[in-house]
Amino acid sequence: MPILDGFDVAKQVRANETTRHIPIIFVSAQDDSETMREGFKQHAMDYNRLTQNYLSPTTFFDVYSQSSLVFIQFSMNILT
Repeated sequence: MPILDGFDVAKQVRANETTRHIPIIFVSAQDDSETMREGFKQHAMDYNRLTQNYLSPTTFFDVYSQSSLVFIQFSMNILT
């Protein structure tokens, strides 16, 4: 990304009281352990590696399950 990378965006999301509950899933072509570790340090829910220019079914399942969880939490008034 030209100005901010995904880690910077995650830091801003987590620093904001209104957005800190939003699940973050990193998708990257980098698969080194240091990059993955940094993603989880930013409280990512998951880290998926982009392989061969397509997203795996696991990535779609991760996004679906995390968005469903947030919807349920909002429905139960756990998140405001």
